[in-house]
Amino acid sequence: MKLSKLWRQRWKLRSIFSTIYFNFHYLPFSQAVKLPIVLYKPRLKRLEGSVRIEGPVRHCMVTLGLNTVSVYPDTGVMFENNGGTVTFTGKCLIGSASAITIGKGANLRIGDRTTANAAVKIVCYNEINIADRCRFSWDCILMDTDFHTLTRADGSHSRGYGKIDIGENCWVGTGCLLLKNTKLPPYTTVQARTRLCKAYDIPQRSVIGVSDEVVVKQTGVYRNLDDDAVVYQS
Repeated sequence: MKLSKLWRQRWKLRSIFSTIYFNFHYLPFSQAVKLPIVLYKPRLKRLEGSVRIEGPVRHCMVTLGLNTVSVYPDTGVMFENNGGTVTFTGKCLIGSASAITIGKGANLRIGDRTTANAAVKIVCYNEINIADRCRFSWDCILMDTDFHTLTRADGSHSRGYGKIDIGENCWVGTGCLLLKNTKLPPYTTVQARTRLCKAYDIPQRSVIGVSDEVVVKQTGVYRNLDDDAVVYQS
């Protein structure tokens, strides 16, 4: 291997022991030896439950904590699994200043070629499903639980949690909050600072906005990941 390539991959050495431990703790030996999950500056609070990879296994296919943008601190990733299941179905990148916490019996599923660039917080105590080729911008929160219930006048209680389903090729803008019961159809674009908390019965390739009701702003457009370069004019 050329020295230049080794230099570009030097960040892997920062947390090599944590990476080795994490892979062999969670994965079968035949998968773990390839080190498919690479951690960068990890804070491993609890390693219960399970982590699985479905499909072909490759080295560094899942990267957690890598600093990819200059405007967020290079603080790596916090990972806490209290007894749930995390499933990766392909390549995934979760950037620096991020955190993943999984509750007992919960299920988090992340699709192939899904990326969250920086400061994403995933709080899964029930079920979160993220389909293939989804993109999350900075400071997004996905949280399927309230960590409390509300008491009604008749003495009954609210459920306090609900499933989150994100369809394929969704693009979620900066600072969005995805709460329990959120369901997005494929190819949905979500404007920055939008709060989502229900199933949205909207056409595919819709842009949804920031009002309390989150109405459809425009249909027929989506983010084409194979042709989305910005051309800046001088």
